[in-house]
Amino acid sequence: MILLRGNARLVRRVCRFAYGFALLIFFIYAISSYPSAATYYVNLWSGRERLDVFDFSLQNSVVICKVEKVGGELRILLLRTYFEPQAQKMLVKVKVLSGDGGEMLYTFNEETTAGHLTIYTIYAPKAQYVQVEVEVDGVRVVKEVWLSGS
Repeated sequence: MILLRGNARLVRRVCRFAYGFALLIFFIYAISSYPSAATYYVNLWSGRERLDVFDFSLQNSVVICKVEKVGGELRILLLRTYFEPQAQKMLVKVKVLSGDGGEMLYTFNEETTAGHLTIYTIYAPKAQYVQVEVEVDGVRVVKEVWLSGS
């Protein structure tokens, strides 16, 4: 106690120095490890890979697709990424197989820009399998989904 009381100024200086030194070491570590930690995500902005907003995985794709069943309806969500930023024609072919052996084919054609979210809703209460084929500027993306609980 006597040592601390007499050397309070020294103790404060040592604590400030230790705090500043720890902060300096943290910043040096953060800067030195940044490139290796960020290489996984750096292609999001500079390369051709994109982050899938639905399951947060990296994709090298023009279109990100998700199929979900809500009640008796199928919702197909298509998001144009910034892979090709200019507006382009998007051809969407949807094949639905139902539990009673029926097959339905749908075709959608529209012009979309990058960052555009398109939602298609199809009434298919007995759907068990959905295949979505999207073509934008020669790049083809196919998503196949088996639906449970149909």
